[in-house]
Amino acid sequence: MKFLLISKEGEGLFIAYRLQKEGHDVKTWIKTKHAQSLYDGLLDKVEDYKTALEADRIVIFDQVGGGNIAEQLKKDYIVIGGSQFADSLELNYKFARKILKQHGIKYSRDLGYDNIILISSWFNGNEFILPPIQSYIYRKELAGGLGSMTTCQGIQQTALDFDSDIFSEGIGKLLPLLKSLNYKGAIGLKYQFEEDSLMPFEFVSHWHYDTMQGVLASLDGNLGEILGNFNDSGVLSLTESVSSIRVTIPPYPYLLTKRDININGFETNTPVIFPKSLAKNLFFKDIKVQDKKMVSAGDGGQICTLVTA
Repeated sequence: MKFLLISKEGEGLFIAYRLQKEGHDVKTWIKTKHAQSLYDGLLDKVEDYKTALEADRIVIFDQVGGGNIAEQLKKDYIVIGGSQFADSLELNYKFARKILKQHGIKYSRDLGYDNIILISSWFNGNEFILPPIQSYIYRKELAGGLGSMTTCQGIQQTALDFDSDIFSEGIGKLLPLLKSLNYKGAIGLKYQFEEDSLMPFEFVSHWHYDTMQGVLASLDGNLGEILGNFNDSGVLSLTESVSSIRVTIPPYPYLLTKRDININGFETNTPVIFPKSLAKNLFFKDIKVQDKKMVSAGDGGQICTLVTA
């Protein structure tokens, strides 16, 4: 099968790499300049996504923000993971609160800043096909609550049943709406602890990282065949529980700006060495191949995610 991954900053290149290793024809396009060296020597990357469009090539968006492009492409191509609705749900605070209120979902008026729980699934335009994933997201950079706050440093995730209360009383309520929109992609709802209860506060409508790595590590089946037959894939099978942790180097977890340093000059080409026995459990991000060796790339310092069952 043929796929085109449209990426904002290379967050989902591991998805393209997985598809390629399965033997599929994969092309990728990275929008942001400072991330365009990621996966050099590993993936077929194009300078303009339009040059890779073909009638039988499925388009995958790995992040929100490309909804307008996605809607245009849907007129002629199969698109998964991108839509104007997905953009609004995650990026428009007032719109998200309106959706929660319309579906009778009580929510927190405060944004979560500490450790949080994410309940997520995949929707294929007609139904939820991924068993609900409950992800406990650890955000401190170091163990024991030490270090800087990150977006996600580690995750403990567990597959739930569709009749679990936290799913059926949360994103499960959106099924009629998602079906009416022919929504295709991932969707989740973040919760935070408030006294003795969990309260939702924010939607996730992209392939959440590092939950996605955990899903791919435990997914039973060929990802390309699943995405290629997304409409008729049926409920997928997952390992019951997995854990993941990010492996990083400086400047992570800090984001550099042109005021701090010449971004293009921060690419340190640090060697990336790992035991072959861990290969299937590693999902790379800020890396490339140079002189037949894997080294760090870009300016983010997020080398990979290690997933264990």
